[in-house]
Amino acid sequence: MADAQEHHRQLADAIDRFGPRLSRRKGAALSPAAKEAIRDLHRNQAHWLGYMNPYARLAVFGAIWRHAEPVLGRAEGEMITIIHQPWHTNDRAWEFYPEVIQDRVRASLKGLNAIAAVEFAYYHNVRHDEDGVDGRLFAPHVQGVVWGGSTRAERDALAAAFAGGIAGSHGVERRSIDDLFGAVAYAIKAPMYGYSFYRRRDGSNAHRARRLPPSRHYGLWQHLHGFTWPQLVFGTGEGEAVLEAAWADLEALWRRRARRWIEGGVHFRGVVGTPIER
Repeated sequence: MADAQEHHRQLADAIDRFGPRLSRRKGAALSPAAKEAIRDLHRNQAHWLGYMNPYARLAVFGAIWRHAEPVLGRAEGEMITIIHQPWHTNDRAWEFYPEVIQDRVRASLKGLNAIAAVEFAYYHNVRHDEDGVDGRLFAPHVQGVVWGGSTRAERDALAAAFAGGIAGSHGVERRSIDDLFGAVAYAIKAPMYGYSFYRRRDGSNAHRARRLPPSRHYGLWQHLHGFTWPQLVFGTGEGEAVLEAAWADLEALWRRRARRWIEGGVHFRGVVGTPIER
């Protein structure tokens, strides 16, 4: 909860500082759209499952963990990170298609069980050119947990399916799980940090996590506030069943919280369909 409150404060401050104003005059009031954006960050809006609502992440993780724990508790799982350079974009061009990423990963994980999410590595000091448009690197990638048997040949095929990232990062990295709760939480985490890339004195590469400054929080919010968690979290095999149960719980929560806005099938702000259906 403390992280969610801090993320809420950071995002609200970023929108207040960089959001649109009623005029260009110094000290002009925020526009109605900016004020609504700040309201959308509040805990009482979490049932809409917006990706940039800090409290929605808590609801999503809680629902997933409730159904994942008994399944993962009897399996030998691994943490998995999948990186693929063709998914890279930048903060100016912003070419991001989560369905393409998910379809490729699902096909490559065929035969394995997985719960995974598309997430983002924003680099403060790495540039990326996207069709002639230069900007700071955004590296969408996949983080999750996998379980179920796989042969050496299948592991090699999975590793060969993804091109990796900057400075020779491997396309697929798998690690044993010491803390099951922490492994799932790491896959379903809030976009609060950026990264700096640097070389150590011995010539090896390293990445250092850094909190995002307000301007970067605002940029990330601009690009991602239109997404919901169910659009970015996906599963394969038994993981699909886990997520179906979690989404059912969250849809029931949405209906309880939003029922006073429902009238004739048109919901609050004119959005038709629950966050799960959308």
